[in-house]
Amino acid sequence: MKRFHLSLYVSAGIISFIIFVTGVFAGILVNEIRAQNIQRQSVDISKILEDVETQLVLLQFFPSQEGSCDFYSMQINLIAEELGKMEKALYEYERTRRVDFPEFIEMKKDYNLLLIRYWVFAENMRIHCNSTSVTVLYFYNKTCTSCNDQGLILTYYKDKLKEKLLVFALDTGLNLTSTKMLVSNYNIRVVPTLVVNGLKFEGFYDKEKLGELLCNVTNSTLSICA
Repeated sequence: MKRFHLSLYVSAGIISFIIFVTGVFAGILVNEIRAQNIQRQSVDISKILEDVETQLVLLQFFPSQEGSCDFYSMQINLIAEELGKMEKALYEYERTRRVDFPEFIEMKKDYNLLLIRYWVFAENMRIHCNSTSVTVLYFYNKTCTSCNDQGLILTYYKDKLKEKLLVFALDTGLNLTSTKMLVSNYNIRVVPTLVVNGLKFEGFYDKEKLGELLCNVTNSTLSICA
């Protein structure tokens, strides 16, 4: 009888071990698929941006091309949608894995570089096509205690204003030369810092203060200013 009970315990242990190992490998497989999807999204968005950047160069040769600004407006919405998908995929990946390993860091660097290229395009639209969209460069890092709250407040206004508010959240801790250039150009000394339509605003802005800031910068043309 004792031998029978011992056999049951051994069998239960083996089954539990198999279930555990299966779960581990399933988790690894799921995360690998997520990583591949993020990398694929990065390549797709990069191709879209390359096409748009080429069009901007061509516009210098054909400045009178009719409808170019309307076309670029459509492209901006397309890029924003694709970057939004990539951001959500990165968040889900970050939520389920350690975030300090090289693979994730590289994916986040790719995402930040895409954001910077998108910001350049959006700024061209704002300046040369009189776009009514508001561009916000948001500088943060993972050691900042108020940056998470600042990000949530920006998300709140993004949800309300949709395509009228373009937010580019840049992690200053990724050691990217492009980000360093922006940090130097805008003389970023603290995080969080916001650059709204080219104007710098240092420190944390709560929901009320940020709403006032957006309205002041845009001369109260946004729906939240009514």
